[in-house]
Amino acid sequence: MAESHSLVSVWIVGFVAKPLGISGFFVLLALLWTFPLQRFMAYPFVFLFFAAIMCSAWFGGYIAGLMAVVMSSILITFFFVPPYYSMTIGREFQSYVAAFVICAIAVMALSSARKKSETAIRASRDELEIRVNERTAELRHSNQEILERERQLMLLTEAIPQQIWRSSVIVALVVLCAGTRSFAQNETFAANKKSPAVAGVDRSLDGDKKCTLCHNESSGHVLSIYQTKHGVKGDSRTPGCQGCHGESVKHQENPSESPEIVFGAKSKQLSSTEARSSACLSCHESSVHARTYWLGSAHEKQGVTCTDCHEMHNPEQKVLNKLTQPEVCFQCHQNERAQFHRFSRHPILEGKVTCSDCHNPHGSTGPRLMVKNTITETCYTCHAEKRGPFLWEHAPVVEDCTNCHSPHGSNVTPLLKTRAPMLCQECHTSDHAKGLYSGANLPGGTFVTGNGTIPAGGQSPTDQANGRSCLQCHSQIHGSNHPGGAKYNR
Repeated sequence: MAESHSLVSVWIVGFVAKPLGISGFFVLLALLWTFPLQRFMAYPFVFLFFAAIMCSAWFGGYIAGLMAVVMSSILITFFFVPPYYSMTIGREFQSYVAAFVICAIAVMALSSARKKSETAIRASRDELEIRVNERTAELRHSNQEILERERQLMLLTEAIPQQIWRSSVIVALVVLCAGTRSFAQNETFAANKKSPAVAGVDRSLDGDKKCTLCHNESSGHVLSIYQTKHGVKGDSRTPGCQGCHGESVKHQENPSESPEIVFGAKSKQLSSTEARSSACLSCHESSVHARTYWLGSAHEKQGVTCTDCHEMHNPEQKVLNKLTQPEVCFQCHQNERAQFHRFSRHPILEGKVTCSDCHNPHGSTGPRLMVKNTITETCYTCHAEKRGPFLWEHAPVVEDCTNCHSPHGSNVTPLLKTRAPMLCQECHTSDHAKGLYSGANLPGGTFVTGNGTIPAGGQSPTDQANGRSCLQCHSQIHGSNHPGGAKYNR
């Protein structure tokens, strides 16, 4: 009983007392100002009552607006329409009062609708701000997690070699104490694995002189290494000839013998992939331009070595030049070469973009050797306007850009895998986006809807078939911040 009484009280306050108070206040205010102004008017001055109706509808809603219309009509009829102080309306003023009532209702409806739309826009803006803040907090949290994982991975990669080294020392001491021959075999294995670059070779010009006596200007581009970073003797990190090729004592005594490590791809004495890579990794694995992710990367698994791409003796390496780098990559990636000659592509052949802008050939934590942790994050480094966060997000955009785009090239602009609407119909298969290959687009054909199979008769193709592009309506396909952009059409 008490609950029903409280509900009635709330209803009376919300739908009667409050609207009546708001409308009464504004109408009374209009009446008090109209009395002195009416002296200067030949006809009833009702414009202030319009303002009162607008304010009542704005602050009190439809109910307050209607109450203001009723009260204003009564007061105007009683005070300002002859015969005065009577509810009778003269014949010549009947149309005037009727016009006032119609205009007052229109003004009330307009003001109330405008207030409602303003309230909806404000609520949408507040919701958008909340979602942007939440999304920003998620991105910050994700970035912190990624940085923490990278830090842990770096610590792990540094700790594992140390643990392996300690374990090897312990095993070696145990075997030595047992008096077995395993220790000597283990030392031999360790010596074979050890890179010549750390074998205590002479890296000075005097050490290089043993090689350059024969490998001089007449032997090609060997001496050009002194024009590169690997030939700067003022830098204590530079290896010298024997640092990469080994001491090669037998080769010095008998030139017909090959050096310990041979890098030339055309040489019959070409060293193994492991030997060539270890010569470079002796410096570049952990210290100089550390290639932490090389071991286990896609290129390392395929047997690619550093010198397959880099030319150590060449001061102008093709792989380090933005314009010529693709030539090096295309030696293996023939499919990508063909794709970059298609109609729609990135300007890689012009040198504005290059392979290493997106891919890290030395390995990465992302898929397909991406420079970032995901394909989408890599694309955002250039296409920042697609990052968002958006109020209305398109799931394939957030998930993976290659769901729709072919990054290496396409004959459908802009880098699309196929033309719309076929591309959109890979996911969207409703009546609104039915396939172009359906019977609905054939004379006398049938098509399936939610209500069953319906004969199409001789109808013309659908609007989607004629328009040939979903993007004519859904233009904001990467996401929208408009309160009414749930369908990405604004």
